[in-house]
Amino acid sequence: RPNATVLFYWLDDPASHLWVIPPSGAPRYIRIAGEHEIQDAVQKHTQFILRARDPLSDNSREARQLYEMLVAPAAAKNEVYIVPDGVLNQLNWETLIAPGPDHYWIEDATISVIPSVSAAPVSRPRGSDRMLLVGDASPSSDGFGRLKFAGDEMTRIASLFPNGKTLRESGATPRSAAEAMKEEFGYIHFAAHASANRLRPLESAVILSSDSLSYKLYARDVVALPVKAKLVTLSACQAAGARSFKGEGLIGFAWAFLGAGAENVVATLWEVDDASTPQLMEQMYRQLRLGRTPAVALREAKLALLRSGTALRKPFFWGAFLHFQ
Repeated sequence: RPNATVLFYWLDDPASHLWVIPPSGAPRYIRIAGEHEIQDAVQKHTQFILRARDPLSDNSREARQLYEMLVAPAAAKNEVYIVPDGVLNQLNWETLIAPGPDHYWIEDATISVIPSVSAAPVSRPRGSDRMLLVGDASPSSDGFGRLKFAGDEMTRIASLFPNGKTLRESGATPRSAAEAMKEEFGYIHFAAHASANRLRPLESAVILSSDSLSYKLYARDVVALPVKAKLVTLSACQAAGARSFKGEGLIGFAWAFLGAGAENVVATLWEVDDASTPQLMEQMYRQLRLGRTPAVALREAKLALLRSGTALRKPFFWGAFLHFQ
């Protein structure tokens, strides 16, 4: 793509490695900080965000340090694809602070994650624009209660896709979702709880309503499905995954849906705020209806919160969601 830059990272000690594939010209190799230094900064930065702090206004050292270590050597802007490694799979790159004057990197670039070295951004002919909505599930026996705002989220999105299909409450079961995903849908959206399994990542599950067999839609079940959607959105906690593998990235629902054939996936790194998510998701789908790509649509929705002048400007409220391709 004319303005796209790929950043490929490999973490190691005493130094890590970055390959920059620019829009034009030869790829470049850059030696960067060691894995332990990067890991320490990523963990502190993420914890800062999860405490609902604002790295920009609260003068976060790690948000600036990580930009200088990971991004500044590449001088990447506009459209950026990142192939992360190790702890970098747990980082929201948009929340790093760029200089001149200080601002979040999301204001300079549309950032997407390529989870696997064997994956590459692809664009297929546009198909159906129908929406499949799944969620607002009944409480489960394991203590997963009803998400207070999931119904509102689904109603907002459904209003933008009048010809879509909605599975909610007792109708939102793993079996009904799996059967529906075999149909032609351009967009698939889950508004539900999720559980990430670190030891066995493909046992990670979206929590739906119980049928005679289970209330969990497992990542291993998704991999076996023929998913033809342009975009799958997982508005569920830590749906991107909890464990990364060399050369494959985070193994979880983003990886599973991409492997099943989805062109784009939006998934979360951490627990999302149930109250603000409907606003973010509605804005993203409005942008999609205007013809934006999924990556640009998600970025525009995040920028709307960032520039809202309210508490929702903090990365905790918009930074959980990442675009995977």
